[in-house]
Amino acid sequence: MRSQGVRNFPDPSSGSGIQISNGSGIDPASPQFQTAQKACQKYFPGPHLSQAQLAQHERQALAFAACMRRNGVPNFSDPTFGPQGQIEERGGPGVNPSSPTFQAAAKKCNGQR
Repeated sequence: MRSQGVRNFPDPSSGSGIQISNGSGIDPASPQFQTAQKACQKYFPGPHLSQAQLAQHERQALAFAACMRRNGVPNFSDPTFGPQGQIEERGGPGVNPSSPTFQAAAKKCNGQR
């Protein structure tokens, strides 16, 4: 990801994958991030989930998005999913993950993930 221009991209941590914090300066919705993610997808082993687990993961992500909209982030779009269940796009135009409204909604909706 760093070689594709996504500066400050973190190394994976043992057992918890890659965590991107709000203050990292990384915007997963940016065109540069999306392009880098597609170019690097082959290096990500992806989860080995059953079809039922994939369906549950998608339902939870959709429920989280709906909860975010109900709690003050009206432009929070439904996520799109890759073939192995990874969330490829989340957020939406004008969504600011650093805003107090977003932070409060995310805290309230965290159980929906």
